[in-house]
Amino acid sequence: MIALADKYVIAHDVGTSSVKSILVNQKGEILVTAKSEYDFHYPHPGWVEQNPEDYWQGIVKNTRQLMTLSEVDGNLVLGMVFSTQAMGIIALDENDQLLNNNITWVDGRAEDQARQLMNMLGGKTIFSKLIGVEITGKDVIPKLRWIKQNLPDVYQQTKTIVDVNGYLKFRATGKKVFEWSGACSYGFDIKKKDWERLLFKAAGIDLEKFPPLVKSTDRVGTLLPEVAAQMGLPETVGVYGGCDDTQSAAIGSGVNGEGEAHIYLGTSAGPV
Repeated sequence: MIALADKYVIAHDVGTSSVKSILVNQKGEILVTAKSEYDFHYPHPGWVEQNPEDYWQGIVKNTRQLMTLSEVDGNLVLGMVFSTQAMGIIALDENDQLLNNNITWVDGRAEDQARQLMNMLGGKTIFSKLIGVEITGKDVIPKLRWIKQNLPDVYQQTKTIVDVNGYLKFRATGKKVFEWSGACSYGFDIKKKDWERLLFKAAGIDLEKFPPLVKSTDRVGTLLPEVAAQMGLPETVGVYGGCDDTQSAAIGSGVNGEGEAHIYLGTSAGPV
């Protein structure tokens, strides 16, 4: 009989400069770890991009390393989950091919679009009351508006928009979804559990370009056969919704109640 601690989960933390991975048992004990780094691209001052393929190759490499170092039977791995950098913008065409590098959270190209949106909705004061906070050129909706205004061909060819977590779940399972915490980085009504439709409408962004919403605990699917073979795992491994790294840090600190607070410190290899 297999003991509780003899079943495992693989977790990937896809941060700003590297993916850090662990194999953990159901007691919460970490067996082994792995890390893969990736680069930034700076096409213009203030722009910070990364190649989504680099994230994926890091995931595959780390997973194989975890399985090799641990010598765990792959059939005992129950699931895989991603905790990722927030606010990424990755566009896929109708054939699910990449149309752009990931426009990262560090990127600040859309200051003009941020001001445009706030002015359209009554200025900074009224906007912050409607939405809850002022926005800047680093926020996602202004950057989506920037793409529509400055790269209209890319916008028109875009069939699906995902963030980093959504892209990795798609590569792992073939299914395109958008998890709630990632949606919060775009514009999400936490009471209605739906997009902030007013904000998207004001920005002129088509919500039909976004896949269905899922929760962090939802089982999105299982590994594609070719992915399972690459990773040295069975196709039965479940892939779950996961979350942005900011929310993951909050849960890890034990802060999960309304009105509670914690201090969250992080680093970035790119310009801020």
